[in-house]
Amino acid sequence: MLIVALALLVVGPAHRPQFKFSTKAVTRDGDATLVTIAFKETDRPTLIREATGASIFTVGELVVEADTGRIRATRLSMKSGTITAMMETRYERDPKLDMWLPAVFNEHYSQSLKALQEQIDCEARYSDYRRFEVTGRIK
Repeated sequence: MLIVALALLVVGPAHRPQFKFSTKAVTRDGDATLVTIAFKETDRPTLIREATGASIFTVGELVVEADTGRIRATRLSMKSGTITAMMETRYERDPKLDMWLPAVFNEHYSQSLKALQEQIDCEARYSDYRRFEVTGRIK
């Protein structure tokens, strides 16, 4: 499930310095104030690299609850040659686990070669999360 959460790496301490952030929009969802933060990768090493090692710079957005810092959605886009990719993840609260978890993940890939346009769209929906628990005893 790593690719579902790939865009979350931009706010982690290891990668945050290589990104520039700006406020794109402020909206309301019920009682929550949501801030859409745009980001653009500006420095190497990039999150994603080609098989040759060449850097692929990403751009995207995070939708964040202003009061809690909770991330509600992410979007990550990149371009390599003639191929463009975009990944979106929407998070929802799972009442059973009392956690915010990926609910919907969308991927869009397109390639333009002269008169040929190819496109792939995928959607994954996640539900019925369960807590994994283990007990053990050392003798």
